[in-house]
Amino acid sequence: MKVANASSSFLRRLSLTLMVVLFTAANLSAQGLTTAAMNGMVSSNTGEILIGATVVARHLPTNTIYGTTTRDDGRFNLNNMKPGGPYSIKVSYVGYRAEELPDIFIELSQNLRIDFQLVSEDLSTEEIVVTAERNPLISAARTGASTTVSAEQLSALPTISRSLQDFTRLTPQVSGNSIGGKNNRYNNIQVDGAVLNDVFGLSTTGTPGGQAGTQPIAIDAIQEIKVNVAPYDVRQGGFTGGLVNAITKSGSNKYSGSAYYFFRNQDWVAEGPLKTDFPEFNEKVYGFSVGGPVVKDQLFFFVNGELSRKETPSTIQPSTTPGATSFGMDPSTIKAFSDTLRNRYGYDPGSYSLFTRKTNSDKIFMRLDYNLLEDHTLTLRFNYVDGFDDNLTRTGTDFSLSNRNYLFASTQYAPVFQVNSRLSNSLTNEFRVSYTAIRDGRDPEGNPFPSIRIKQGSLNLYAGQENFSVANTLDQDLIEVTNNLTWFAGDFFGDHILTFGTNNEFFKFDNLFIRNLYGLYEFENFADFYAGKASRYEYSYSNTGKRKPAAQFGAARYGVYIQDEYSPMPNLKLTAGVRLDVPVLPDTPAKNDSVSKYFPGYRTDEMPSGNLQWSPRLGVNWDVMDNKLVQLRGGIGIFSGRTPFVWISNNYSNTGIEISRIQYSSTSAKINFIADPDNQMLPGDTRAGVTLSPVASSEINIVDPDYVFPQVMRLNAATDVQLPMGFVGSLEFIYSKNLNDANYYDLNIGAVQGKLADGRPHFWTNSGFTNRARVNSNNFTNVMLLKNSKEGYQWSVTPQIQKPMYAGEGILQNFSFSGAYTYSRSTDLNSVLSSQAVSQARFNGVVDPNNIDLATSDFELRHRVIGAISYEFKWEDVSPMFPGFATTISLFGENRSGVPYTYTYNGDINGDNFNENDLMYIPKDRNDIFLVKLDGSGNPVKSGSNFVEADASTYDAFFGFIDADPLVKEQKGKIMKRNSGRLPWVTMLDMRIAQEIPIPTFPGMENHKFEITLDILNVLDLLGDDFGVVKRLAYETGNPNSGRPLRYRGLQPNTSSIKPGMQVFSFDPVGGKTVSYPFVESDNASRAYFMLGIRYTF
Repeated sequence: MKVANASSSFLRRLSLTLMVVLFTAANLSAQGLTTAAMNGMVSSNTGEILIGATVVARHLPTNTIYGTTTRDDGRFNLNNMKPGGPYSIKVSYVGYRAEELPDIFIELSQNLRIDFQLVSEDLSTEEIVVTAERNPLISAARTGASTTVSAEQLSALPTISRSLQDFTRLTPQVSGNSIGGKNNRYNNIQVDGAVLNDVFGLSTTGTPGGQAGTQPIAIDAIQEIKVNVAPYDVRQGGFTGGLVNAITKSGSNKYSGSAYYFFRNQDWVAEGPLKTDFPEFNEKVYGFSVGGPVVKDQLFFFVNGELSRKETPSTIQPSTTPGATSFGMDPSTIKAFSDTLRNRYGYDPGSYSLFTRKTNSDKIFMRLDYNLLEDHTLTLRFNYVDGFDDNLTRTGTDFSLSNRNYLFASTQYAPVFQVNSRLSNSLTNEFRVSYTAIRDGRDPEGNPFPSIRIKQGSLNLYAGQENFSVANTLDQDLIEVTNNLTWFAGDFFGDHILTFGTNNEFFKFDNLFIRNLYGLYEFENFADFYAGKASRYEYSYSNTGKRKPAAQFGAARYGVYIQDEYSPMPNLKLTAGVRLDVPVLPDTPAKNDSVSKYFPGYRTDEMPSGNLQWSPRLGVNWDVMDNKLVQLRGGIGIFSGRTPFVWISNNYSNTGIEISRIQYSSTSAKINFIADPDNQMLPGDTRAGVTLSPVASSEINIVDPDYVFPQVMRLNAATDVQLPMGFVGSLEFIYSKNLNDANYYDLNIGAVQGKLADGRPHFWTNSGFTNRARVNSNNFTNVMLLKNSKEGYQWSVTPQIQKPMYAGEGILQNFSFSGAYTYSRSTDLNSVLSSQAVSQARFNGVVDPNNIDLATSDFELRHRVIGAISYEFKWEDVSPMFPGFATTISLFGENRSGVPYTYTYNGDINGDNFNENDLMYIPKDRNDIFLVKLDGSGNPVKSGSNFVEADASTYDAFFGFIDADPLVKEQKGKIMKRNSGRLPWVTMLDMRIAQEIPIPTFPGMENHKFEITLDILNVLDLLGDDFGVVKRLAYETGNPNSGRPLRYRGLQPNTSSIKPGMQVFSFDPVGGKTVSYPFVESDNASRAYFMLGIRYTF
């Protein structure tokens, strides 16, 4: 195993790349994706090209100057400019009247075109003609689908979570964290051009700190967000879903800042459709921002700090009095148990009194911008996030003592260094290096002790350390080095802009996860505990000489690219480029010879290192009439991303070599309890009182050495039309085809043995359906292979109307609007939702796990209608008595079809050794299924060896349940297709009201003001019980795309007189009640939530 060399090889690769890139940066110069640009042509009023005209753009807030002269073709380019503004643009030429254009604003990644026709000084009455793009939506810089969230939208639109996701939802092709119908793990999230997404892939939010309930950066530190679905600029990579790029705020020549406070608690949550009080909680956010000059016109700073504090008291406590907040165990019983742990074993289990869960987050962001020389700017920023989230299980049936709590802690350090340079009129350069360190882990609150579960009827009492948390940490280190050289080659090759670039990422991971490291014990009752006799014992131990062996490995991704932006005509722009990414996995997992012996051609010590990812792209933008009224744009190309590294880590952790496990269970021959967490029982240990043996079989994870990291081909075609009053209409079509997607196969599944009554293949080797066909069941449970699949596609069509703030005239200048409808489809073989290899197959609804049919993806959102509106009402426009007073009302509405869902069985009906993946057969009538009768404890009733059939009321309830959903009912007599069901439509409306109140100040202290805000999520809930309701599956399994209404109970004997030989199922009640409708209200999602904020700005 080469993991010992991970750090040294990591540093060697990094040093080599830094030398190459720094050498390049020292001799050349380029434009980056964290900036904006301007371009244009300078000519005379007679059409003569003016060569050598001076063009100067001045960023007024910082007095930063971007200057150049026109080339031999009369064109100019200004790169690496700060997004935002205002700018003033001045053009001068000897013998001609100079022209200055004020109040120019530019968006992130926009390349604003402005053409000047200068007039001779002799023609004093002739008017100078300036032609500029009307807005960034109709611009030569646009090719593929993208959405820009401006600073005005960031401050105006409603948000309570204060997350990036609350603003990326403005993109029509976004659904939750999914972009373009792809897994959110396939997105790339950047801040100031540096990677800030969860590259390991454990967080559902796709960002670091997600498992600790924190955001990766404070929204108040962000100036602008851009969501790219199909950018045909080859500098943008690392994704097959979408790219979210945010840029941060910076200081200026004027000191400015703010202090803010947000608050909400249970009293600020509506009752919802179920008319119940929301559990007690208290959430507060405190923050400040300040920026200004260190040295005027030269050095600027910006700082943001933010603290978030949330407390959620538990309402569950032991009591013999039944109730919604009662755990039905006598407190004296729990006290006696706790005293025994303290007095006999010296372990403090904590208390059983009410527990307050805390979710805390501290954020600090700092940025310096330095104008080194007129042609060189330096940016240094640092982002720090530290958060934790308490985790303690307490419900009406499961209760943990307080020292079983663990903190999920997450800390992030992320410095970025960037230099933008201009060496000549033809050469610009962007160099950036970033380092991100993320430290995640579960921190148990109590002292080390085995995990204990004691049963009392349907109740479970837990103590000791949570068995999945005692050895559970993840350290990630990422260094990214990027250099982009741009050459304006018009003097040599015509109107060509060539970009030569490299983007390189270096990763180092240390992933520790060992369950049951301190031992796990279950007791059938308290008497057994006091006697020290457990019915179940599990223990994991290392075979490596280290008690806590971690998956330690390095990785790298080397990227180079070349691009040509060519304008064969003034109104036609072509962008053609090719990118090569080379993922490298230099460290080798341990070799397990048994795998190669029983599965020839497969090895645990092979990794897919050095497999090439080619990404050619072509983008087009055509201003049809050369007047910025109608443009056609789009492109075609390949996009290459990363595989979530948790999927790669599994191959280092699950070789069958590092860890062995003991699993003992018996209610008759019980095992002795050993309290010492550092001296648990190994195989053959006489202290056990029973015979202990290691688990003979283990799970193996391997990866195809020819596996290529994810790639898609993406086609985009669109048109934009300038409409009256500042509105722009668009029609967008996007089609993506999977070229290299991820899928999992179990190599240990044996040959098909026959077919079940519903026609699916099965792997049972005996007539009683108790033995499974396995390649090797003695040594292995599942042998999971990660391999590429080319199946699957996504497409969408979107009509959209937008009006940016301040576009148009009159009162419309204070109004912004965006409305869109998207129809989309998304298909795949496996939506790969899990972090564990075996779960990828376990939770993927199939007929045959190794021969999967293409089906609707979990990430498809068939219909989505969105609308965002903001209006700023300035009181002084009505009456001069209220100068500076302004009220802004903003709405975000969404009407979307429900997510797709699948019904699978609870149990393994076909013998493939997976319990939740078998798609449910929808029976035609009661003769097509055997439903068993259940006793009062939920167990199947038998008469001898025969199952007793349920009565007519159970069948009526079941078929009423089936018939209630037309999409399921129409599949009677068939195996339900994966994700062929659809949850009900969802209609949501969020609102923000902001009131600005000016503060009377002394001269020189103008623009001081207070702002009071009220954010309301799901306003429709306030209109009545039938509005703003979100529904979920009655049999939801924790995944909104999956339900399991039938539990597999076994096989009816062939000798039975009632439905002999049929497989037997139970239609289980939910919450003790028979279900007759497939959907129920999601209580929390259907409520209205309020948050009050106050901000002081200067």
